[in-house]
Amino acid sequence: MIKKLRRQFIVSITASAFALLMVVVCAINFVNIISMDRRTTELLEHICENGGVFNIDEYDDPLFINYKEISYITRFFYVEFSHGGEVAAVNTQNIAAVDDAAAVEYAKAALSSGKADGYGEEMYRYTVKEIGSGKRVCFLDVQEELMYIGSMITISITIALFFFLLLTVVVVLVSGYFIRPVEENSLKQKQFIADAGHELKTPLAIISANTEVLEMTCGENDWTASIRKQTGRMADLVNQMLVLARMEERIDKKNFRTISLSEIAENAADAFAILAEKDGKKIKLSVWPGIRVYCDEKSVSELVNILIDNAVKYSPPESQIDIRLKKKNKSVVFEVENSLIQGEAVDTKRLFDRFYRADKSRSREAGSHGLGLSIAKAVAEKHRADISAHTQNDKIIFTVIFNK
Repeated sequence: MIKKLRRQFIVSITASAFALLMVVVCAINFVNIISMDRRTTELLEHICENGGVFNIDEYDDPLFINYKEISYITRFFYVEFSHGGEVAAVNTQNIAAVDDAAAVEYAKAALSSGKADGYGEEMYRYTVKEIGSGKRVCFLDVQEELMYIGSMITISITIALFFFLLLTVVVVLVSGYFIRPVEENSLKQKQFIADAGHELKTPLAIISANTEVLEMTCGENDWTASIRKQTGRMADLVNQMLVLARMEERIDKKNFRTISLSEIAENAADAFAILAEKDGKKIKLSVWPGIRVYCDEKSVSELVNILIDNAVKYSPPESQIDIRLKKKNKSVVFEVENSLIQGEAVDTKRLFDRFYRADKSRSREAGSHGLGLSIAKAVAEKHRADISAHTQNDKIIFTVIFNK
């Protein structure tokens, strides 16, 4: 549980940091792109509106400290067409990479796109303006601007990833420090349960022995029967608490070995068959033969018994309990399905909580303390298996998946 909590802590912190860094990177680059787009739009509008000429006296760009130098670093050209579509004028004096013929081809491609402005080939941005004699298509070389945007995106992502990796290393290193108080409290809690359980066993044994003496000397009566019943319930509760505390300890694989889960499921079903028949219930087995898993046999047997016992106790009379064991891809799937009593509501999210009982009165009658499914969950986690419960068509299905 502590390892899982530590992983969740690391994942939550790093995921939040990654999301925040990506938001910052996107915001920075979005602002750069918008700024570049605005500047080139204004520059193109200025050139087209001034007859394809850059008029320094009428242009003012606050983004440049010495904006009067813009005319010497700006590369542009334009082509004018008559209303009949004939080329009326071409000006490529302000660009060296494009001749008149290429300028006409670029302009015709821009007109054929049907757009008022956009990006053409070779990183040229264009805009189309209606003039008295026809149309003027102005082009602006935005290669440097686009390369700058690309460089900014690469640099910002690289810096963000560097800080993300650095933060991940720091979080991994310090996570143990932040989780240590939780780990210490968990260990103290488990130790308290173990100590309290062992201390309670002695007085319970004495009470039980004294009750037997009273019955032998004074005869059995309702009072002694009640004492025996309650001490028995208390002893069972203490044992379950000790089992749960043991299951939640760190994995000790010295007792792990490859066993036949098929045989465990079949033997458990046979053991509960007689108990189920008392209420007219029927156990139906669908177990693939020869399914083997690497596990602690005692713990897994307890898990299987808990789920089948739970189904027998809480299914309605004259109903069927289905026990299934099969392979799915590389995993082993064990399922126990039983009907729900009509009108019974089950909170499947809380079923594995300690001391949770869906129907408290019926649970007391069945002798349940609400720890069985908690033990089953602890066993599953100990074996890195997934355990869950869901309802479907007035039935509840418990599923355990042993992953390879």
